Amino acid sequence: MNGEDEKVLKETLDKVAAYALVHFATEEKYFDKYNYKFSKEHKQIHSDMKSKLSEFMKSYEKKEVEISVELLSFLIDWFIGHLTIEDRKYAKAFSSLAL
Repeated sequence: MNGEDEKVLKETLDKVAAYALVHFATEEKYFDKYNYKFSKEHKQIHSDMKSKLSEFMKSYEKKEVEISVELLSFLIDWFIGHLTIEDRKYAKAFSSLAL
């Protein structure tokens, strides 16, 4: 992989990770505000993913691992799965609230 490809992959990874963190924080704010029944379980999913992202970023900075298209595909697929499966669970609970 050339330097330009790696730069693009790193920028993409940074954007996916940043969006995930904002998304998780926003969800958790509403979980707390509206006492979402499954808040603890959903927050644990977030915590696990944040830990994995943090570990990967530290390993990347130490040059122990490389960013690959496969890694980004996995992260994007995971995040889309999270949005379409896990987040639908609370969407039903919040649908009657005026947010």
